This record gives sequence, C-alpha cells and structure tokens, in this order.
Amino acid sequence: VSTHGERVPPVRTALVVEDDAALEAEALAAVAVFPEAEVQVARSVADAERLLRRRTFALAVVDLGLPDGSGIGLIERLAGAGTVC
Repeated sequence: VSTHGERVPPVRTALVVEDDAALEAEALAAVAVFPEAEVQVARSVADAERLLRRRTFALAVVDLGLPDGSGIGLIERLAGAGTVC
C-alpha cells in the first residue's frame, strides 16, 4: 500500500474504543478494510488503557465522549506511541 509515493506498512493491530453498540459496529466495519488486522475493542478509557499496557496498536478509532472521560487524552497517548488515530 502506498500514499503519495510513500510505502505504508500494513495494519496488523487496531483498537476501537466506543461505548455505543451501533457506532462500534460502524467503526468495526471501517477497520475491516484491513483484513489482516487483529482488532481489540474497549468500551471505556479504562478498558483501553488496560489493553495499551499489554500491546501497541497501529491504528485506533476512538470515541471522544466515553463514560469515564474524554477520548482526547487517550488519542494523545496513542499518537505519542506512534498509533494512527
């Protein structure tokens, strides 16, 4: 895969952080364009942080309004780890 002449590594891990079931399904459908990706789902900031302690992710789809806080801080943490959000 390439964009603007640059080679983009394949997405092998993805994180979806969403507390609404319908929106989670939409996010999972969007991530499905990367069929080789292993996808993990979290429904809160705390759930996502537990997953982040165990692994890194190449891609993340994050809800900004989660039941236990804003997804913005989570996105900042993921971006610092090199995750595409």
